[in-house]
Amino acid sequence: MRKTPSDVKYFLSAVVFAVFCTALFFSTAMARGLAADEHIIFFPSELTRDPATGQYRLKIHGWVFEPEIAGVNLELFKKTMELEDEEDSTVLERRAGWFLTDNERGKDIYIRIGQRNYQMPKTKKNGHFQALVTLSEDLLSDGVAQIHAVLPEADQRRFSGEVIRIFSDGLGVISDIDDTIKISNVLDKSALLKNTFQKEFQAVPDMAALYKKWHETAENVNFYYVSSSPWQLYPELDTFMSGAGFPKGAFYLKNFRMKDRSFLNLFADPLAYKVGAIETIIAQAPAKKFILVGDSGEKDPEVYAAILKKYPDRILAIYIRDVGTNKAALDARMAELLKERAAHCHWQSFTDPKTITFQDIK
Repeated sequence: MRKTPSDVKYFLSAVVFAVFCTALFFSTAMARGLAADEHIIFFPSELTRDPATGQYRLKIHGWVFEPEIAGVNLELFKKTMELEDEEDSTVLERRAGWFLTDNERGKDIYIRIGQRNYQMPKTKKNGHFQALVTLSEDLLSDGVAQIHAVLPEADQRRFSGEVIRIFSDGLGVISDIDDTIKISNVLDKSALLKNTFQKEFQAVPDMAALYKKWHETAENVNFYYVSSSPWQLYPELDTFMSGAGFPKGAFYLKNFRMKDRSFLNLFADPLAYKVGAIETIIAQAPAKKFILVGDSGEKDPEVYAAILKKYPDRILAIYIRDVGTNKAALDARMAELLKERAAHCHWQSFTDPKTITFQDIK
């Protein structure tokens, strides 16, 4: 059939329009990538093996944001958090900056594992993205220690994250952070805010040495840090814990946005959140036994009692740091919570970590 001039004109218009749409699509897609003033933080990625299929899976979690401009909104932040003025505001400026970032929504992020690239889901309104990637045996044969963001050749920045190998068996140490390994004084609002935002983090004496001993003695040991602290504190917590000598591990922190709620609600009634997080940890390592370490300041005894009730054969020991002055009252509280379930595992309250020995859990 012979085409008329109008047919040819229509055809050419359609081609031009298609080319325009394609170019627009790719330019828009590129625009949704990482901008020059935006950053990525990768939280520790957990590498697990599915016992049913034998497949290895990597749980990836990252955060895309534009850093806060120094000093902007700092006074408003201090007022919102009810912080007192300090002569030296260096720590406050650094730590508040993580909460005052511009979280980037709808970003297309690609990561590289070994020699392969993977597209991540678009970032959410808090700037976070999460994915579960299935890895092949040939990729794992070279070992996977890090993941890397894929950036244009002209962008010389490097954003990388650690990979934590989660063994399906062996020992798992599930630890709280505030007042368990880091001095926070959660029960004192003023002290809590100061320790969180205005003072360098301080380790609970001898806790790092205890964890290091477990790390060096147990087989196939993994550490999990489960806390009501928000993800915005992860960079500071990671630096603090590495410097203090705590073993590397997976992190389970809370989602939090400044515009949604007050900061103190993060520390209110963590029972449901922590139970859910710990159940996720237990489910991913079906042959692993666990130690639960917390403190008496809030709901750790109640959380761990609930876990022991549901998984009596998976919990080897429960250790609760006494942050008060009445150890007898804490022991009575623990005895009432555990009751007949106490026979299933060793439990102990302590003020000095050196009174805990690894032999207690064998």
